[in-house]
Amino acid sequence: MSQDQKFIQIRDLEIAFPPQIQSNNRDWISVVKGISFSILEGEILGLVGESGSGKSISATFLIGLTPKTAKISFNHFSLPNRVRDKFSENEFENLNQLLPFQKQIRGKEIGIIFQEPMSSLNPILTCGQQLEEALLVNSDISAKAAEEKAIALFEKVQLEKSHLSRYPHQLSGGQLQRVMIAIAICNEPKLLIADEPTTALDAIVKNDILKLLKQLNNELGLAILFISHDLPSVGMIADRILVMKDGEIVERGNANAVLKSPQHPYTKGLLACLPTFDTTTERLPTLADFEQQEEKSFPTPP
Repeated sequence: MSQDQKFIQIRDLEIAFPPQIQSNNRDWISVVKGISFSILEGEILGLVGESGSGKSISATFLIGLTPKTAKISFNHFSLPNRVRDKFSENEFENLNQLLPFQKQIRGKEIGIIFQEPMSSLNPILTCGQQLEEALLVNSDISAKAAEEKAIALFEKVQLEKSHLSRYPHQLSGGQLQRVMIAIAICNEPKLLIADEPTTALDAIVKNDILKLLKQLNNELGLAILFISHDLPSVGMIADRILVMKDGEIVERGNANAVLKSPQHPYTKGLLACLPTFDTTTERLPTLADFEQQEEKSFPTPP
């Protein structure tokens, strides 16, 4: 894909948190360490790694959901026709310099679905009310138009109209995730951040959600940042993959190439930890088994 097809680009992103009060260590805790990446229009980019590797905090930064206590710096952050350059560490106490840039795109150009839909939805509002609210807040339409669009969106994510009047506790995990997807795409964003969207779902429902995301990608030209530690799921839908370890991107490339011929010991370890139907060994390898291998350096593309 050509350079002008980049929807979003970030260079040298660093995120750190203040030291914990109960800890003797008074140094800031760096959780994202100078990463650079881009997301192309209409592609599905997989972001994989262990829990705590920095995946979610990197993604939620894009829409201004980083906690206010964080120290942030980067050299370049851009979307089409919008550029924010050089946000340095000494500005972290006044994030309102950056938030307007992010708020302009939150829910409009970039939508997000979180790991736990039950925690993300309001338990005392119906699913239809929450979807219509997202429409009314971010667009200038009437209540009647919002209701009609909510019906169409539920149809798009393969939910019956009757689910609009139901409360979150009345739906299954897979149905709740479809509600979250409908809310995330209701204002026709160009990018959807899917943060562990198949967590706690059984195999059949997980595959259905993956098929739905791929369908939306094809039908709407929707770019997706798919965050997961589930490598088989990422392999099913991603075009490219970024592998994160301890706040750094240690490997990147075409999804098939990375999964079939991983180059970095950490990626090899992640794949080796997965059981298969023909696994016969009594003990699966762990990431520790790969830590002694020599780690290679991978250049960051411009």
